Amino acid sequence: MKSTLEHIPAVVAFIAVVMGMSTNPKWDATQSGLHRVTQFGWATAALGITALCASGVLTRIRQRELDRQTTQRNQLRRTAHAEVRLALRQVTWPFFSLFGDDSEEAEFQLVPENIEESGRMASVMLIDVRSKTPGLSSTTFEVPWAEVLKGNADRGTERIDRAMQIYAAYVEPEVLEALSELRTSEFLVRLRTLDDHANRNTHVAFLEFPFPNPPGASNQMDFGFRQFWGFIRRLDALLQKDPDRLRRRM
Repeated sequence: MKSTLEHIPAVVAFIAVVMGMSTNPKWDATQSGLHRVTQFGWATAALGITALCASGVLTRIRQRELDRQTTQRNQLRRTAHAEVRLALRQVTWPFFSLFGDDSEEAEFQLVPENIEESGRMASVMLIDVRSKTPGLSSTTFEVPWAEVLKGNADRGTERIDRAMQIYAAYVEPEVLEALSELRTSEFLVRLRTLDDHANRNTHVAFLEFPFPNPPGASNQMDFGFRQFWGFIRRLDALLQKDPDRLRRRM
């Protein structure tokens, strides 16, 4: 029906052009003023005006539809950004407790302020990854740190994948690229295999976190750690932060 209506202006305009080319008289020289226009002339003019009005109406309808689609896409994009931000927060929030950055102001932040501070890192590395020792925020958990980090990394990654399956068409290419790089990052894989790491080292009296120690060491562990947080910072800058929307979706 809609496609049929879109052809009406062209059809009416075509008829008006044909009538305009017709030899039928459109003017009566014996009359004066508007009376000079014959009935055929008025019919031709009416068709032309009708075509113009119909074209204007259809243009307005198309613009309204375009505006509606744009608004809908923007809403879906904001929803997608919120879902991805919450998924990333799921992965990183244990680090806020671990590094002493757990505060009300950090509720929706993705990167702990002191994640690469050498003093904090040294303190964290004194905690056994298999223990329930409180982090630098004095937060305690009912399971060991290895399970806390792995469990949240797994759930956050699954949430990222689910969000991309639903909203990929509404997310900017640079966000998709950063998420793809994050999903295959060495440090995220390290977090998701922490249980294997702990199980392989049951004979070790003290098992530290698989973080760079000392910070800044030139090795693969340090590179993967910094690369991971670089991806998170990039996504933090790309993703919209709407506290109200985030709270509603938590």
